[in-house]
Amino acid sequence: MYHNREYLTELSEKFNEKIDFDRLINVTFNVDTEDVKFYTFSEGLDYFNKYSKDEKINQYTSYKNKKLLQDYERKVTDFLGYKPDFSEILVDVIMGDVIYFTTSMASRKEFEKFYKTLLKKFNIEEKEFFEVLSRLNNKEIIDFETAFKYKTIWIAKVPLEKGYFKVYAEPFKYGNSFSFNEKTAKFLEKLLSCSPLEKECLNSCITIYEFGTGRTQVSTQDEALKSKLFRASRLNRKFKFEKK
Repeated sequence: MYHNREYLTELSEKFNEKIDFDRLINVTFNVDTEDVKFYTFSEGLDYFNKYSKDEKINQYTSYKNKKLLQDYERKVTDFLGYKPDFSEILVDVIMGDVIYFTTSMASRKEFEKFYKTLLKKFNIEEKEFFEVLSRLNNKEIIDFETAFKYKTIWIAKVPLEKGYFKVYAEPFKYGNSFSFNEKTAKFLEKLLSCSPLEKECLNSCITIYEFGTGRTQVSTQDEALKSKLFRASRLNRKFKFEKK
């Protein structure tokens, strides 16, 4: 098992909900506050459950409606002021008017145009943006060329109405890294049963930064379980996050 079941049980004692560890995909750790969140798939893979120490926060339903996707693509086009190539800038999940885009497969040109537009929309200086990507990937990023070259962004969280812009990176998967503080390193060592932390334990780790709040998180992702669940259900579809 990817996550240490004994440690998961210990962590979940602070939660008010029972966690199905057999469907646990992500564990997220705030590097400053040490808050932990769990993400699980439902039995039919038709929604996610997101848990904090206080409650089960959200339930997300699966993405099924092609027309709805087209509606959201129109909303995105209006929001950005141009129409991205949605075969490269992929709508990954939707939560109300918050959209998560996968951009790791975009071309260099589309990647730069998309993020330049977002920086203007959220009033973020390019210097700050590259400093954040440098931290998330432990790599010197000075411009869009190096940001693209080193695959420094996996997903972007984009609120169309209110909220904060957030970026997700997969540094260890692409030969980059991340400087863990002591508490985060100890957490991951216990969670992944890997002490000291080694690269093969971290390949699926995600680093996250939220502009406007400075919130920095590290998340694990059980890719083998995710693939197994999808194969078992013969599903191959995107997800729409929708609060119930």
